[in-house]
Amino acid sequence: MEWGQIVIYIVLLSLTAVLVTVGYQLIRLIKLLQQISQKVNLLLDSALEISESVKQPFNSLSGFVAGLREGAQLINMLKSSRSKKRSKS
Repeated sequence: MEWGQIVIYIVLLSLTAVLVTVGYQLIRLIKLLQQISQKVNLLLDSALEISESVKQPFNSLSGFVAGLREGAQLINMLKSSRSKKRSKS
């Protein structure tokens, strides 16, 4: 066997080993990115649940305040109609 062939075999073996190593590292990287993606998804789901649980009492409070406002308007309307009746009599 000539020296040129030996060098080519060594280079081919080295390139094969490097490519196998790079492929293995890429597979590990893809799995790691998938795990990170799942954790970020869980984190965002938790944040959505927390924001919904915080929003709910504010919506209830908003409805309560709107009810009070409507009640106050009704009372004012009744007072004004009473005062008009008293002034006519």
